[in-house]
Amino acid sequence: MNIKQVLDMPVGHKFGGFDVTIKTCKKRWQVKEKWVQQIVITDTSGDAIADVNVIRNSPLQRGSALHITVGIVQAGETGKKLYIDQFVFPDIVSEPTQIGYDFDVDAFDRQIDGKIRHGLVCSYIRSGNFVDKDEIRKLVKFIKTGN
Repeated sequence: MNIKQVLDMPVGHKFGGFDVTIKTCKKRWQVKEKWVQQIVITDTSGDAIADVNVIRNSPLQRGSALHITVGIVQAGETGKKLYIDQFVFPDIVSEPTQIGYDFDVDAFDRQIDGKIRHGLVCSYIRSGNFVDKDEIRKLVKFIKTGN
């Protein structure tokens, strides 16, 4: 199944069981206790506007792959649109190398250090104090470890 086939279905038809990619992310809003985000999805057959039931106001990101498990065709302002009630991220599997553990831990740690240093130097400058590199290094270590 693909987007073109789903859009050819009548309004109210339920569908699921295929993969798409998020092309564009748009606004989010709350409906009762659910959060909904409007996105544009794409596959080899074309694009479609979709409203997605997102959990706990966790925004979706452009370029992410989605496996739609439960959806329904709806009437939109400019034609048909899709409502995706349930989905999973197909690229997240049970093997640790596939769920984000293959990044460079040292580079990630250096990035965190840089962000902490930046905040400290900005605070020193705002307060009018002299920026001491040794003290900044000690404060970075203290902020990260508590020692």
